[in-house]
Amino acid sequence: MRLWNPACNANGAKPYGHSGPVSALAVLANGRLAAGSTDHTIRLWNPANGACEATLDGHTSRIPALAMLADGWRSSL
Repeated sequence: MRLWNPACNANGAKPYGHSGPVSALAVLANGRLAAGSTDHTIRLWNPANGACEATLDGHTSRIPALAMLADGWRSSL
């Protein structure tokens, strides 16, 4: 995963942390990014600085999709 600044077409931060490819991405209501991976984790990223703010683990398989639900809950498949 790599973050880009579309205003100036600049290559931004390349967040590191997943040990496998990112297979799902969702933009959260607070502007953060949720990235699901084949490493069975979801990481919450701050796009302003590329920092991982939380890791959600416990899945037993890759994360193929993420969605931000209208009531604020997050869902993964």
